[in-house]
Amino acid sequence: MVSKLDRFLLALVLLIGSVSCSDRGPIGDPSVDPDKEIALDVTMIYSDSAIIKFVISSPVLEKYDDQGVVVEEFPKGLRIDFYDDQKRVNSWVSAKYALRRASEGTMVLRDSVVLQNETGDRLETSALTWNELEKTITTKKFMRMIQGTTRDTLFGTGFKANIDFTNFQITNFSGRKKYSELSEGL
Repeated sequence: MVSKLDRFLLALVLLIGSVSCSDRGPIGDPSVDPDKEIALDVTMIYSDSAIIKFVISSPVLEKYDDQGVVVEEFPKGLRIDFYDDQKRVNSWVSAKYALRRASEGTMVLRDSVVLQNETGDRLETSALTWNELEKTITTKKFMRMIQGTTRDTLFGTGFKANIDFTNFQITNFSGRKKYSELSEGL
């Protein structure tokens, strides 16, 4: 004779067996990398001595180990707001893709990179490297900069600036268009 306890235990074993054998989402999905952490709608706040230095916002963050180096990949793009000592955003940068190696203090931004400061100076390029330790932003690619006060446009290949984009150098300057010249063609 089978007792109620035996029936209960048998039902419990069958239930556990059926749940453990079913495919319930990412577990067992071969497209999911088990060595990669994935986060959605991310906001990362970086501070030094309780003063915010920069904030990274992104729809997707993938974090993984690459030969002992922690890599943060932003495959859907990001925006970084840089703060001054008065807790105001003094510049920002956005891109459609970025890869950060925190231990090396570098981030490479690619695809539709835009850097802008509080005075309205705007840099547009296809790739940019941010060195967190040196507090510099550089590119060897073609760049266009629209000056916020005059609206003049500068062109060149190669660029280096400080993090708030107030001091900059164009390596291979190739031209300048005054705003008045640009608006005459419209």
